[in-house]
Amino acid sequence: MKIGEIKIEAIMLMFPSAQISYSLDDDESILNSIYQLKSDGNFREYISACVGSINRALSFIEASGKSKTKSVKITPNACEVLASNKVRVHISRLSDDVLSVEGVIAHGRENEKIEHFMESDSTLIIDKLPKNSECVLVYKSKIKRISQLTADTDELDVREEIASAIPYFIKSELFEGEDSEGAKIAREKFYELLNLLPEPKAIEYKTVQSTLCMDI
Repeated sequence: MKIGEIKIEAIMLMFPSAQISYSLDDDESILNSIYQLKSDGNFREYISACVGSINRALSFIEASGKSKTKSVKITPNACEVLASNKVRVHISRLSDDVLSVEGVIAHGRENEKIEHFMESDSTLIIDKLPKNSECVLVYKSKIKRISQLTADTDELDVREEIASAIPYFIKSELFEGEDSEGAKIAREKFYELLNLLPEPKAIEYKTVQSTLCMDI
């Protein structure tokens, strides 16, 4: 869902009688509607405030474990060989969007999970394993935040069904002064929609003591 669509849907929730029309996934239509809203003194401040509210919604979504599940190959440049046949993996060398580690698996064999433990927020320890083999880090990703300069035609970095719930969060924040009861109902609706969403399909795997990794 595009950022401009989220802003427009939020305004429509707050002001049901507002004369707003746009076409889904039509960039020109979205930009025209945003321009009209910014030009209207009744909506200008709300449109501007949507950015901060969206980012606060994204923080809540991350904390709720609803961000995307991604994977990245563990490469030698991210690894440091330790004593006792162990390897320290520096997570930040693999990707800059790792929020939390879900697991380490044998590349191409998703049913095998490699045992690991988190040494710190930025490093984990795994076994050093046979030559020419590979591991993949599975993780929950950080959600990219937006700013006033972010294009309204950009897609928000969350699943579509999650993005569609964010207008309710925006209303719950920005409309609290005008209609506290309506804001409360909107927040409850946001929570309800998030809780109803199924988690992304988890990787089902069996735990193994030693499986595939790279030769360091």
